[in-house]
Amino acid sequence: MGRAPGRARDERGVALVIALLVMGVLLLLGTAFLSISSTETQIAYNERDTIQAFYVAEAGLQAALNEVKRNTAASAGYYNDPNALGAASALFGRGEYAYTLARLGGDPSGNPILGITSTGSLGNVRRVVRARAEPAYGSRYRGAVHAREDVEMDGQVQTDSYDSGVSPGAASCAPGCPNRRGTISTDATSRHSMELEGRAVIGGDALVGPGGNPATAMEVEGSVTITGQRGTEDYVLPMPPVVPPSGLPLRGELTLEGSATD
Repeated sequence: MGRAPGRARDERGVALVIALLVMGVLLLLGTAFLSISSTETQIAYNERDTIQAFYVAEAGLQAALNEVKRNTAASAGYYNDPNALGAASALFGRGEYAYTLARLGGDPSGNPILGITSTGSLGNVRRVVRARAEPAYGSRYRGAVHAREDVEMDGQVQTDSYDSGVSPGAASCAPGCPNRRGTISTDATSRHSMELEGRAVIGGDALVGPGGNPATAMEVEGSVTITGQRGTEDYVLPMPPVVPPSGLPLRGELTLEGSATD
């Protein structure tokens, strides 16, 4: 007994619909997979650019620190001059960094603090790095005598010292010895801020405040001996507040007289 021609045609129509539905589902799945793959690739690119932008910003931070070191060595009082601080930018690899420098103030001991903001750019990606920087002092007081204001030495007062790391076992260092550290200094820069008289001997340098003129800020009379150089400090030395002993007046100037050795 044969099948009716009309029924066979109906079954073929249903199979075609099912095939079209399956193809549509497969097409949607393929499109979704392609979209996911493209998104994952873009995420990977963005993560790569973000990491590289961060390192570009770090490079800017190091460039800013190098700039601070160069200017501090070349210009006395760099930290104390807000006009000397500024901004700069440069290409670095595939990106570019831009940094700004600003003085934030000082710590409780008077050490200057700088704020550094560095931005690394790579295409549309930006990363920002911020840091606080302050000068490191290998030895805060590099000599025998230091004062914020006037210094006066008279009579046969001497300052002497030596670098025990270079001259181990030496009790003192003869005049002209390169290791002498009997330097005297003041932060003051006004006329005659440092007065050296009599037969005073300074076993090191004599320094006035940053930006000062040693020719006018320093008065030397008598047979004074300075084994080092006459010059200026690189920066104002931080001096934490000192509470004087009971009964001892707190004065700005420092006077050394007689035949004492410091």
